[in-house]
Amino acid sequence: MVLRRMPGERGPDMITLGKLTVNFLKHEASLDGKVIPLTEIEFKLLGALIREPGRVFSRAEIIDKALGYGFEG
Repeated sequence: MVLRRMPGERGPDMITLGKLTVNFLKHEASLDGKVIPLTEIEFKLLGALIREPGRVFSRAEIIDKALGYGFEG
């Protein structure tokens, strides 16, 4: 099943996958209850991957998720 959000809609505030929990409101990830120190870019990447498990992202999509559409690197 594929779920699509309308523009402006948010995803869930928190996702738990096994021992990994990503809290988007607190901008925090934890593994087995211990907070994982992540940079802003790492958190964005983790958020993108955990929201769509099993999906294969292109290089351009990964760069867009992590650095924004306007990045020219």
